Amino acid sequence: MPLKVNGETVNPDWVHDEFSQIKSYHERTTHASCCERDNEFMSQAKENVIRRLLIAQEADKSVPKLSDNEIDLAIRQLKKEMGGETQFFAHYGILPDQEKLIRPSIDQSVRVDKHVREICGDLEPENEDALKEFYQNNLDKWMTEESIRCLHIYRGFRSDRNREDLYKELTTVRLSINEESEFFEAAKKLTDKEHDEIDLGWFKRGDIMEEFEIITFSMRVGEVSPVFSTHHGFHLAFVAEKKPATPIPFDEVREEVISEYKIERREKRLHAHVDDLYKIAEIIGEIDEE
Repeated sequence: MPLKVNGETVNPDWVHDEFSQIKSYHERTTHASCCERDNEFMSQAKENVIRRLLIAQEADKSVPKLSDNEIDLAIRQLKKEMGGETQFFAHYGILPDQEKLIRPSIDQSVRVDKHVREICGDLEPENEDALKEFYQNNLDKWMTEESIRCLHIYRGFRSDRNREDLYKELTTVRLSINEESEFFEAAKKLTDKEHDEIDLGWFKRGDIMEEFEIITFSMRVGEVSPVFSTHHGFHLAFVAEKKPATPIPFDEVREEVISEYKIERREKRLHAHVDDLYKIAEIIGEIDEE
């Protein structure tokens, strides 16, 4: 039996599309295949689709259908937000003369938004103390980025060089270095870079090649890295200084805190609303997972 929610049949494509997005997200963020979690992702996809359908059904009951003028206005606004008609039609995968095909979905989307706003009500913080408490409880959202300053020795791979000899050379140098000045003097003699490129200055994650970042951000101040390689050559790094992540003062991020506060409040109220709808919903059947 196909999956039905309050008598409305769920299109299997909705669930499979949702599953693909969930799986893609996890594979992208973990850099690994998640096939062993397919059942988990399918359950999550089914749950997400059911919850969205419950909201849409409630909006159909509580919010009147839009007039043609209201749909026209909504479409003009979407085109503006998307950067023009070309982007708008590309987003929906239609040609300009097919705009009528998406008018029903625009109507439903606007009515769902209205319903959600009605359910969530006023999202403004009750007072400044509530906002500051939210800031303190979510301080990890408003931290500076950790940064480090490194020195660098680089020995490039060239046809006239033996890689094993290069590796042994840098390994020997590494064992003889105990402080920044020693590293700098060794670098002036050995590095294939210009001398003004020995000290890389301050950088954050994402500012430098990943292989170098992984090594250096795992090191302590005053530590010399193991010899490591990239496709360019061998490297030695010395961490001279570190600046840990620290909280950004409340006054500097107040507007961001308000925005996050509203988002969290909206999500909590909407989640509770859908939970109530779920309790009384008639949900029968299953999705074909093939």
